[in-house]
Amino acid sequence: LRHKIPYYIRLRHRRVFYLPALYHYPHQADVETGEITGTFSIVTRAANSVMAQIHNSGSQAKRMPLFLPQHLERQWLQPH
Repeated sequence: LRHKIPYYIRLRHRRVFYLPALYHYPHQADVETGEITGTFSIVTRAANSVMAQIHNSGSQAKRMPLFLPQHLERQWLQPH
C-alpha cells in the first residue's frame, strides 16, 4: 500500500485563480428521495512536468486541472 503525500498547489503570481468546470443540477427533485443531486466535472489537461511527477497513478494519471487564464475568467462565468 502506497502512502499518499498531500501537496499545496498554487499559481506563482496569483493568490486566487479559477478552475473551469461544468455542472448540472436537475430542475426537479428525485421522486423517491426528494433530493436535488447535482454533478460537476473539472476541466483537465495533460500534466506539465511538475504535476506529472505528483499525479502519477490511477486512472487519471498524468492529468492536471486546467488553470483558466485571467483574461478569460469573466467570460467563462457568463451563462451563454
